Amino acid sequence: MTPHAQLSDTEFHQVQRIVYKAAGLAIAENGRVLLSSRVRKRLKILGLESFRDYIRLLSRDPNGTELTAFLDAVCSKETSFFRTPSHFDWFISEFLSKPKLKDEFDSGFWQKPGRKSFRVWSAACSSGEEAYSLAIILQHHKDRLAGLDVQLFASDLSTSVIEYAKDGIYSPKDISKLDIAVQNYFEPDGVDMRVKSAVRKQVQFFQHNLMQPAPHKDLDCLFLRNVLIYFDKSSKAKVLGHVIDAIRPGGFLVTGPSEGVFDIPFGLQRLRPF
Repeated sequence: MTPHAQLSDTEFHQVQRIVYKAAGLAIAENGRVLLSSRVRKRLKILGLESFRDYIRLLSRDPNGTELTAFLDAVCSKETSFFRTPSHFDWFISEFLSKPKLKDEFDSGFWQKPGRKSFRVWSAACSSGEEAYSLAIILQHHKDRLAGLDVQLFASDLSTSVIEYAKDGIYSPKDISKLDIAVQNYFEPDGVDMRVKSAVRKQVQFFQHNLMQPAPHKDLDCLFLRNVLIYFDKSSKAKVLGHVIDAIRPGGFLVTGPSEGVFDIPFGLQRLRPF
């Protein structure tokens, strides 16, 4: 195999099917170069000679550790703090508005008997920037949540980015782009910057495949942004079924601007485009 070889038509379609079956991700034909590159990296790590050898390895152990490692390599990890600012503006000015919280909480709308919880989930959180953006907001506006057991969950298919996110360490260049008030939630860590402990402790990170049922229920707000575009209509419907089942009646689902959600009938009421 030459260093610049690509997956053949047959090999590409085989890997497409493996990824689709495992994670519901539909890799388009124009993704062949990128997919070939990711497979080559796994070949080098494992000391395998050919794409065919690697496909056989994945096929022999469809739920094994190598499939997890491969999905880690395939998944897109592009993200940033407070990406699509209008979503976070809505989260602060409308969703976290104190009168709404107090009225609904006092009426019992946000609670079950004997429990006072407030749950937010950052799904497909990648390296953690979205989850920590939400955590910073919740920390800054904690007076609005007084008396509530605040639970912030964050998940991703990739185990490697979850481990990275747990550390909460980011480039000073990325942090310098943020408002001064937000920068105060970070502290130096060698040459890098780290999310302060009080914020990191707010986030419960875990690995999760969106094609599987959600592990947490009764969510008040679920961020599922910039990931549904990678699913075909069938997989997207399955993912939406799982996440909507996890949201309490009257809760909110926040998606990216190009996700194509509303052509799938799930009883969602569109609040606004962002």
